Amino acid sequence: MDDEMAGTKMKPHAITGVSGGRSRFLTKYFVIWRSDEFSWAGRTIPHMVLPGSTSINTTKLDEAVEKEMRSSELPSLSISVHRRGQTILSISYGYSDLRLESRASPKNKYRVASISKTITAMGIAELVNRRHISLDSKVFGAKGILKWLDVSRAHPWIRAVTVGHLLEHSSGGWSNQEKLEFNRTPQTERLNGTALLEFYIRSYNPKFQPGRRYLYSNIAYVFLGKVIEQTTLSNYSAFISDVILKPHKIEAQIGDVEPIESEVSYYSPDNANPYTYWSPSKLDAAAGWVMRAEEVARLFALLELHKYKWYWLLVQPSEGKRSYGRGVQLGDDGSLYHIGSLAGTEGIGYSRGETQVNHSFFPKML
Repeated sequence: MDDEMAGTKMKPHAITGVSGGRSRFLTKYFVIWRSDEFSWAGRTIPHMVLPGSTSINTTKLDEAVEKEMRSSELPSLSISVHRRGQTILSISYGYSDLRLESRASPKNKYRVASISKTITAMGIAELVNRRHISLDSKVFGAKGILKWLDVSRAHPWIRAVTVGHLLEHSSGGWSNQEKLEFNRTPQTERLNGTALLEFYIRSYNPKFQPGRRYLYSNIAYVFLGKVIEQTTLSNYSAFISDVILKPHKIEAQIGDVEPIESEVSYYSPDNANPYTYWSPSKLDAAAGWVMRAEEVARLFALLELHKYKWYWLLVQPSEGKRSYGRGVQLGDDGSLYHIGSLAGTEGIGYSRGETQVNHSFFPKML
């Protein structure tokens, strides 16, 4: 490893382990390397356009992106614009790997973080429209979809939580401020499967009765992924891929500790290390998908096309927050969008009428 890192001006920073991933019993250990020396100062920011994707003059866009990348020291940024069923722009800037100085390409894949919630909500819509479940279906307890999970030591209000509450972030508990879902939480670092879910259940400490208000929650969407699995008797990602993504030629995968093919490297400016702070495989239905920017734009085109029919439930304003539907933000201008932001990655999927946009990028470098 020392030979591999020689000449990179990086230094070993810490040794860390991550449990879970594809194997619930395996803990992988990593040496974290750190460098404070990379900067765009004095460098040309490379960019790459997907061949055949545009005839647009990108000069003004290039200038604006370069200004922001230099100001915020963003390692990479990828933008895709979809209009009337066609990709009219797909462009990337910067490096997909700082150590190797690999040029970012529109074919690179990024963790899309909470944009995953839109995908999960579309999966729930499939089940509601097929009358397998309803928004009023209870999730926990003897009459719930996930009745096999032990709620005997949970707050009694958990038995009132419905599918709709989880979709709308109105379950009353599991606020993101509690950070229960992140790997560096001592209680969850080595938990997987049922043990992790039941830890979440025991940690349900509601601030209000279900359905009363909005309280954004990653864990709510983790449970929605389990609702999909229990209802379909199939793997969450397999169901989403087979029913939503593959029929519309959208490529996406759930990420893992190890990068998948064409996935970028991730960087973070603080102690929230992108490889150890959170696990895409644990946060699958909430924040686990990995996609190209073009695929996110096409996903939002699919949602836009069917928003008043098959995906109607996503665009209905929720009771707790009128600007949030179910798995998607509702803009005052009629737009639909969702932001994704976790250690090492940020992005937004956006749709308004005939135009869909995604841009994904790394936050500020180390």
